[in-house]
Amino acid sequence: QIEKISQLSEQFSIGSAHFSTRENIQLHWVILEDVSEILRGLAEVGLTSREACGNSVRNVMCSPLSGVCPDEEFDATPYALATARFFLRNPMSQNLPRKFKFNFTCCEKHGMVRMVDVGLIPQTRDLDGSIQKGFKIFLGGGLGNKSFVGHQLEEFTPEEDLLYTSIAVLRIFDRLGDRKNMARNRMRYLVNDMGWEKFQNLVLKERAIVRATQSIVTALEVDHTPSVIKRPIRISDESGSPNPDGYPRWLKTNTLKQKQSPYYSVFITLEAGDITSNQLSELATIIQEFSSEGHARAGFVQNIALRYVHEDDLPRLYLKLLTVGLAKSGALTMAAPIGCSGTTSCNLALTNSHRLAKEIQRKFLELNLDESKIILFHQKRAKIVISRHGRVFIQKAPAFDINRNILRRFIMLFELFRSPNVSRFSPVVGLKFITISVHKRVLRRQNLYGARGVTLRFLPGSEKSPGGKTHDSGSACYQTKFPRNAHRYFSLVA
Repeated sequence: QIEKISQLSEQFSIGSAHFSTRENIQLHWVILEDVSEILRGLAEVGLTSREACGNSVRNVMCSPLSGVCPDEEFDATPYALATARFFLRNPMSQNLPRKFKFNFTCCEKHGMVRMVDVGLIPQTRDLDGSIQKGFKIFLGGGLGNKSFVGHQLEEFTPEEDLLYTSIAVLRIFDRLGDRKNMARNRMRYLVNDMGWEKFQNLVLKERAIVRATQSIVTALEVDHTPSVIKRPIRISDESGSPNPDGYPRWLKTNTLKQKQSPYYSVFITLEAGDITSNQLSELATIIQEFSSEGHARAGFVQNIALRYVHEDDLPRLYLKLLTVGLAKSGALTMAAPIGCSGTTSCNLALTNSHRLAKEIQRKFLELNLDESKIILFHQKRAKIVISRHGRVFIQKAPAFDINRNILRRFIMLFELFRSPNVSRFSPVVGLKFITISVHKRVLRRQNLYGARGVTLRFLPGSEKSPGGKTHDSGSACYQTKFPRNAHRYFSLVA
């Protein structure tokens, strides 16, 4: 599949592909007459573009660590695949008020189950002396102009109720979702307007109706066949050469030890999700040479997870990635921001967020921020998202605190304004990294220790503020609009 995407990218696109946060792969700048050839090529290797867009159930996501996470109850991958197969081309999911997203994860630490319409965490419980599989389900989450954290439906949902619950939620959204106002027609707005308790009761009642009326043949076809794990044969290297420079840094920030010892999961960092066709072709060879399961997984943060890599093969894998330009460190740290395609290909975009994300990543790696234990985090801690409005949202879980030590790692230009979604001042950060003094009064006024989120706006180079002052914020800044209610500027070392 990766070889085919590499081939199609070279023939019909611009020689590169883009990994999205929905675990999709995008080809941009395709001529309309060539679309049919691309669809035919994708179908030959079992891929499709159906419902990757539109008001439908989008690509069902699953954590790249499902099946290898030490903290998981069981592997959710078969259930995610079964859910995807059930809703793909299903008439009930073709004309929804707005897009609808499922997200399966492995445990509480990894994944983003509280940030999507339906998030599922595998759980087990003891029932009459036997282990019963099920899920902890969260509904009504989502990011965007107005973000909401998903609500837990119930303490435990048995696996046999997974499909009934999914259909019930989908039918309620289809029936009651706002089809007139596109800005407020995601399910999170329906949950917020209706109130969680009322929505929860409606889902449970609808599930009972679905269970009683659905045909007996309506079921998830879950395939529990275990994957074949076979370490690729290789010629041993007894040269005794030392590990290359940069390997310890990469090992620390790009690998995780699996519950299957002595295997590791390796995360390949991409710049804003971009990868060239040549790199895709080389990646296909690397997967065959190093992955004992024979395939890779797309990640939540525009990266690629290579699982079941033997511990002894990690130095050789790093060298291979180094030769093809895929050995950037910081995959599991703040040094790997997310960037959408922005004005490079999106008609709705207002800023070149694509290039901005790359500039942020390069600057963070240049400052060695990926090596700091203070800001090292997994997907449970924080996520940087560059939106089409030119803002970067650092969405924080309650476990993540912005403290003085973290603030001192960043030297930024702050602009303060009242945000309608945050009850206190929010800092807006320019990309220019300048050395200025700390103003304790500003830190107290910002109340950063208890802030619910941090919003960053990238200011254009040599742009004048509403007060008439000029701020040189660097060559990689493209945002040209200032908030109308901006009233004061502060500079501080953070």
